[in-house]
Amino acid sequence: MDNQTYNIIQVIGSPFIDSNNELDRLKIDELYEFSKKNRMPLLYLKSISELDVQDKYKKEYIYLIDRWSEIEGSIKKVLEILDREKIMYTTFKSIKPYREITVDIDLLILDCYERAVKVLKKSGYVLLERGPLSSTFRDQEVKIDYDIYDEVGVSQIIYYDKDKVREQIIDKPLLTGGYIKSLSPVTDLLAIIAHSVIKEQMYIIAEYYSTLFYLERIGVKGIESFLKMSEQLGLNTAVKAHLGITYVIHKLVHDVEPLPLRGIISKLGYNGLEIQRVKESQLKMPHKFHPITLINALSEKLRDPKSRRSFSEQLINMMSPSFTMDFIPKMLSHVKRETY
Repeated sequence: MDNQTYNIIQVIGSPFIDSNNELDRLKIDELYEFSKKNRMPLLYLKSISELDVQDKYKKEYIYLIDRWSEIEGSIKKVLEILDREKIMYTTFKSIKPYREITVDIDLLILDCYERAVKVLKKSGYVLLERGPLSSTFRDQEVKIDYDIYDEVGVSQIIYYDKDKVREQIIDKPLLTGGYIKSLSPVTDLLAIIAHSVIKEQMYIIAEYYSTLFYLERIGVKGIESFLKMSEQLGLNTAVKAHLGITYVIHKLVHDVEPLPLRGIISKLGYNGLEIQRVKESQLKMPHKFHPITLINALSEKLRDPKSRRSFSEQLINMMSPSFTMDFIPKMLSHVKRETY
């Protein structure tokens, strides 16, 4: 197999194998553009820097490292404000288990959501957008956005229940020093999977590596905990789709089955439709999930009372012409895009 997905994963490798980095020097530029499309340029540049072929991108590599340091500094300032106000929160999803730049930081407010919004406004952060479940602020100095969530969802539909993960918050070290509040590896990986399948309806290589690095931390001993939490959050359908793709990519590229991944799939199963589509496309990324996968994932969420109520609220609001006129163009744009 010779395509961008295969080649870039060969370059970066996997935490479950010894390094087998290979790189055709003629493909460096092509793969860099591909890494940006899949939201992991820093991880790619770090990998080629270790292969001594990075001269052309040395400045860009240093810039991205410095950029991440700026972002971490901004994160610390925002969280210090929330800590001072004694607002309970956790970061989730956007701070990856490997160093990578991001366009926004996700914060889940566990109490006092409205007070958190007021405090950030008062502290000079610019409110860009206010939605039913979240608000977006801009740090004008560092040029980074903060998505502040009351509940994790899309429009008014809640797909990840914060009340079920309140006891799963840990202190996570930052590369620039210090600690921040974050979801545990199990619950953060499940948030990534839910976001990928239900909200973005797309699988990108950045998530492939987030999944592998988190599974390495979870290990075989954490399989039962992962399966239990997936069931509690009503995410088994999403997990089967996402982890099935992760499994088949790793197997096809490295001919190795990561033990935690194989253990989860052996107990939970996988989505055969998505695996077939990924194979037929020869691992084309980003990969858009089939509408049937999304419908099945949402149907599973209907079993949960909080999610079911949020579906009802969404349907009621769809009766409002102004709400629908705003919602439909955004939904169509969401479906048509090639990446996110």
